[in-house]
Amino acid sequence: MSAAEERQFEASVYEYLVLEKTYPRTEVQLQAAIARGAEGRSYRADVAVLDSRRSEIIALIEVKGSREHKALRNAIAQLLQYRRVLGKAHVPLYLFFPSLPGSGRRFDIAQVLPDGDTKEVFPNEFPTYDALIAGDRSGGKAARVANARAAIDTFQLTCILLSLVVVALFALDVSGVLQLTVKQLALAGVAGALLVLPFAAKLKMLGVEFERHVPKEPPVEP
Repeated sequence: MSAAEERQFEASVYEYLVLEKTYPRTEVQLQAAIARGAEGRSYRADVAVLDSRRSEIIALIEVKGSREHKALRNAIAQLLQYRRVLGKAHVPLYLFFPSLPGSGRRFDIAQVLPDGDTKEVFPNEFPTYDALIAGDRSGGKAARVANARAAIDTFQLTCILLSLVVVALFALDVSGVLQLTVKQLALAGVAGALLVLPFAAKLKMLGVEFERHVPKEPPVEP
């Protein structure tokens, strides 16, 4: 399939999303700019489904004119790379490619799974636009919860390690191996507080209260 034929194939996928699945025209973008990676390289997906109200990409699609194994594996690798650049592990990835002769379908669809494998998706099973929005919101919420839990686990581990250090210092001081002055204890307390501060919303230290600034997210429309 030539480059011109691939562009025509992309247009047919666009028509399927807009006319058959009733996606808003303004929310389906062809040759969509994703972002720039750490190495400065820019990335473009064949098709991106957007939620403009939240300035989010909620699905990525690669359109391939060949079912040849190497071409499909390259397309899967591209989609997984796009998702890494986006930093959204939950964004769904899809492949559109020509259907097999005699199938009666315009194209075949496959969803790219997290492990890089694929799962066939029939055209009537492809998610609606509202379903993609709902999935993106729930996926984003799950990611925030997972990040919060990871921060709590790190905070608990930090506190345990600090308490063990304090116990060890106290034991050394009692046994006479190490003589700690008030100034040294104060400095140790400050160092411990600085370790804890990134995980705490508020911390009072030496009569001064520190509060970590957390930017407020704009309200999400129902």
